[in-house]
Amino acid sequence: MKNSVIFLILFSAFSILFAHPKFTGNPNILPPAEQTRADSAHGFDVQSYDITLSINDQTHYISGTVIATVIAEEDLSQIEYELENLNISGIHVNGNIADYNYTNGVITIYLENIAAGDEFTTSVSYSGYPTLSNDVYHLGMIFGSNYVFTLSDPSGCRWWWPAYDHPWDKAEVNLHVTMRDDWLVACNGIRTSIVDNGDGTKTHNWEGENPMATFLPCVTAANYLEINQNFDEIPIQNFVTSGYYNSALTDFSNLPFMMQVFSEKYGYYPFEKYGNALVPMVTFGAMEHQTMTTLGTFYIDGNHGGETTIAHELSHQWFGNCLTPLTWKDVWLSEGFAVYSEAVYTEAWHGFDAMVNYVRNNIQNYYKNWAGSNVYTVYDPSYNYYYTPATYEKPASVLHMLRLLVGDDTFFQILQTYFQTYYNQNVVTSDFQEICEQVSGLDLDQFFQQWIFEPGLPYLDYAYFLSVDENNPQIITYLKTSSDTNTEFYISAPFQINYAVGSDSVLVESAPDEAVETISDLSDSEVTSVEFDPNSWILSRGNFAHSAEINNSYASDGVVIVFWNDFWQEVEIDGYNVYRSLQEDSEFEKINSEIVTQNFYQDENVNNGTTYYYKIKAVKNAVFETPFSNVVQATPLGFPMDQGILIVDETKDGNGSPGNPDDETVDEFYQNVIGQEITEYDYYQEGAPSLAFLANYSTIIWHDDDISQHYISQNIDNLGSYLVAGGNLLISGWKTASEIPVDFLSDFLNSQTQLVSNWEFIGANSEQYPDLQIDADKLNPAFNGALPYVTVFSGSENGIYFFDGTQGSQYQNEICAVKSVTNGTFDLLGFPLYFCEETGVHNFMTQFLNEIGESSAEEETVSDYQLSTSNYPNPFRNSTTISFNISHQDAKDAKIGIYNIKGQKVKTLECINRVDAKATKSRSFIIWNGKNENGEQVRSGIYFYKLQISNESVTRKMILMR
Repeated sequence: MKNSVIFLILFSAFSILFAHPKFTGNPNILPPAEQTRADSAHGFDVQSYDITLSINDQTHYISGTVIATVIAEEDLSQIEYELENLNISGIHVNGNIADYNYTNGVITIYLENIAAGDEFTTSVSYSGYPTLSNDVYHLGMIFGSNYVFTLSDPSGCRWWWPAYDHPWDKAEVNLHVTMRDDWLVACNGIRTSIVDNGDGTKTHNWEGENPMATFLPCVTAANYLEINQNFDEIPIQNFVTSGYYNSALTDFSNLPFMMQVFSEKYGYYPFEKYGNALVPMVTFGAMEHQTMTTLGTFYIDGNHGGETTIAHELSHQWFGNCLTPLTWKDVWLSEGFAVYSEAVYTEAWHGFDAMVNYVRNNIQNYYKNWAGSNVYTVYDPSYNYYYTPATYEKPASVLHMLRLLVGDDTFFQILQTYFQTYYNQNVVTSDFQEICEQVSGLDLDQFFQQWIFEPGLPYLDYAYFLSVDENNPQIITYLKTSSDTNTEFYISAPFQINYAVGSDSVLVESAPDEAVETISDLSDSEVTSVEFDPNSWILSRGNFAHSAEINNSYASDGVVIVFWNDFWQEVEIDGYNVYRSLQEDSEFEKINSEIVTQNFYQDENVNNGTTYYYKIKAVKNAVFETPFSNVVQATPLGFPMDQGILIVDETKDGNGSPGNPDDETVDEFYQNVIGQEITEYDYYQEGAPSLAFLANYSTIIWHDDDISQHYISQNIDNLGSYLVAGGNLLISGWKTASEIPVDFLSDFLNSQTQLVSNWEFIGANSEQYPDLQIDADKLNPAFNGALPYVTVFSGSENGIYFFDGTQGSQYQNEICAVKSVTNGTFDLLGFPLYFCEETGVHNFMTQFLNEIGESSAEEETVSDYQLSTSNYPNPFRNSTTISFNISHQDAKDAKIGIYNIKGQKVKTLECINRVDAKATKSRSFIIWNGKNENGEQVRSGIYFYKLQISNESVTRKMILMR
């Protein structure tokens, strides 16, 4: 059966009443072969049904007689058939009137002297106005203004003829249908005659040669024309109305080819004929009645638009009709096989690549889009879920994976052996598994357990490394599964190796608890790329590649720092190699002399103004590398940092109401709390500041005091470069910290953020800075004196302020501001300073600026000695000469200290005096070799040297780059 779009819409509506079942997995579910076979043991075996039926298409009245030939498998005293909402006029056993009871849709016929092994007949005469089943499927005999047809799948024959209506008792069926004489009747089997009754009706006689389940007989009638074809000696009869005739000639033209494809793949076509009868169906898209599919007219468009559906229904003649699921628990043995047959036919019709695309888009993605976050089990669906993607597309994907696992030749040998072994019989899942194991020689318990008997889909994580040893080309692969259910997935998946000429694949194993390592030999040819499952063999929630990945690069004065994410923790590596190029599309050269074991690299062999491109590779076992990472670029430039404090105002100008301040009010607030000369920059007027502009300032205070718009993430690369250069940065804002990328927070603060959306923040407490309190007068009265959308940094180790919340706040004492001191100082506040009381902010800002030396530390003091100083080179790598012009007699009193960016003294130096005969002053100088008091080399960064004589001093900045 093929579900139509209309059915899916209806099914969605029904799902409102019948919620999707969500399975949590049951490890005790095992192939229930014995139990299921026992369900079908009912004491008798129906050999045939002979159905005589008269149908009035105008009144919708039917009358008929069904004669069943039965063999008793045990001594019988009664036999039961199903019939719904129709009247019984008489019942006979072996031609004699029999007693019976007809209650609640079950006919119980009382038997006499029927012993095990006896063959007997029952005859049930009935009539009435058939109704449709009162469930989601609406089965039975369907009347339209110009057609009549029947649908009985799953258990619907009882709505139009009496039978033992269960799929496990298959029987031959003959149909003798009397209808108006201007219509044709399409049924199962071979049409032996059409008899004109002379009363405006004709009787159409169809005889079956093969047993079938009771949901497969059909009557389809309309003012049809016939399109007749043949496959070998098998007749093909198609019944179409005149409006579809020409289009159907085209759309059915491939039917003989389809039958040839499936005969070659599965075994020769099993029945006496095949055909299709068109109807304007709405319940399903099509129904695979044995030898005569009932097909929705919307599949006929004259352009092969319904080709795969036509193939789907044809394939059911092998799987579903000839081999019929014993019960509806195994419905996937019918529908899953038919859906995969769509792919098999597509491959024969258009080639392998077309098949791959069909499996990916029409089977795997179709199922995943339908399932969403819900999980489904293939085996034993609930009644309303017999015909959903969980029994169609999911098991079709399972067959595709089985094909990968065993190989093409073995896969189709499995299907042929399965078909031949159970020809015209009923099957259960364990039957198919047994054939799979017998033909392939594999133990497939785990395969069937995880895919058929347990719910869910896996996620796949993988990585690979290629050997750089030309004498021993190899690949190391890692593959791990995980699942959002209790199902443990063990999967074999392919890595495709593409060479300069040709390609090959390696099939590797996976496990749910660890990344499985596989080492495979490769060809001597050059490997151009490696792809994981490019042909979509594996059904998964998602495939995640783990490789080297750069997250940021920051350019500073004569240096570039490249940061990358830690490699997949499941795989232990040696470290990383760093590659650089002057052009993105040129060859990259390795620039590190030793493997880098950290997750960053500082490149100091660069020139300001030149753009550099970087990639990295992870390294394992010295000779294996991952593929190249993504490419990043950086252009180093000078950072004078000699223009003091820059205030970047990112706050959107409001209307001046509480909670929405205007630009003038915000500017005045920050001027007051800083209390010294500043440079102001309005983001909304001037746009994003360039790095070249930011580089002029020793301190940047970036504030964003509106709730609606945030641009910090667009400036993060420039701010990162500024921090690397040794600049001081303070960021405060409303939701701003939560807008900063995770990688940046990791690079500079080792922190993670969480946004507190509730109105709970009333201030921030600190042990090292002044406490801050929310200024309720600045808030909208509806806020009740508390601020929402404040960021906390749970688990951080560098907190400087702690959340002060309203009573009962779960975030009380959580870190809400963090600090990092490396080359420069970086303070990130998770709240907007503007909405805090001004006095507290002023005190905090004063302490912050004093700490970083913005109050006076870098200002040159004019002295009686007219001190002047310089150093060269600056920046420097190994040593720099610092010169002072001071009076000769005072040189001995000069004190010279070297300090790092934190203000910690690194070393004390002594002056060397030389007398210039032509001058009245001596030239004093020192040489600093970049070492501390212990003779150890200090790290690259910004340093200050300070000359002090009496109460006068001068301080200058210099940059050391190793």
